[in-house]
Amino acid sequence: MVKNGYPMAYPNCLYGEVFDEFFASPTWVYFQGDGGENVVEFTGICTYMDVEVKARLQFILNMEEETFETGALSFNDVPQNNLITYALIQKAFEEYAEANGIELPDDDSLWDYDEDDESYYGDAEADEYILPYSDCLYYTEEDLRSLTPEELRIARNEIYARYGCIFKSEDLQEYFNSKSWYYGTMPVSDFDDSWLNQYEKANRDLIVAIEAK
Repeated sequence: MVKNGYPMAYPNCLYGEVFDEFFASPTWVYFQGDGGENVVEFTGICTYMDVEVKARLQFILNMEEETFETGALSFNDVPQNNLITYALIQKAFEEYAEANGIELPDDDSLWDYDEDDESYYGDAEADEYILPYSDCLYYTEEDLRSLTPEELRIARNEIYARYGCIFKSEDLQEYFNSKSWYYGTMPVSDFDDSWLNQYEKANRDLIVAIEAK
């Protein structure tokens, strides 16, 4: 299903053909997750920031509707956020289309960053987030002024939830389980703060400062 699928922006390019050409040593594995979800996991070698890494990307299947969406991505087993996931997929498909003389649709805005464009986040609707762009934009205190203490708490933990953190707090875990974009893969205690990018660190620290007030 995944290997014969394609992103909306690249209807003439299949995941299987693109990934097998873009990555070295590509492998595809299907398994069922602990929660019963159907998962296809791809692994392959690529270059990220001039360093060779082993990429591991999961696709979550909806067997009834015969659809799938991207899940967790890691480089050398270090979790990556949504922004890097979509950037990697975009690069793979663009290079494949160029190398094979495939003409792309005139409107490939699915991959263009626009803070008002919910499609940038793929299948996950931007309105499923408290702060949908905390991984790629700097928020200000003015932006957060209208949020309640509970919304601030969720927004702070939303940053970690994007990486697949599983929370000890039952209410937080229940909240994120209800979101289509969330797939818990590791205890939050295993998370390394060095994995956060500059936007995530700044937004997390701003939220903490506001909560402290």
